[in-house]
Amino acid sequence: MSNIDDAPSGKDKNEIHNVIAKLIFTTHPKYKATYHQDLKKFCVSVANHITVLKNKYKKCKAKISAMGAGVVPLDTTTSNNLLDEVNAEVP
Repeated sequence: MSNIDDAPSGKDKNEIHNVIAKLIFTTHPKYKATYHQDLKKFCVSVANHITVLKNKYKKCKAKISAMGAGVVPLDTTTSNNLLDEVNAEVP
């Protein structure tokens, strides 16, 4: 039994991806039939999308962190430009 402070194992992540795929695709009008034929394919797809989102988040976080103390609210031009960049990058 793993401790609550342990990082998720690969098995745990795969179970999470399976649950997410099931929630999304079991009732999806277009992919429902295909999902039931190849569950693993959809699990991998969910994992890939999570990885892409995680990488986009890290990139945006690095941009904001590179500003030192963060975005200065008084400098609306810079803060708006950075917010626009982040919103364009991360859905």
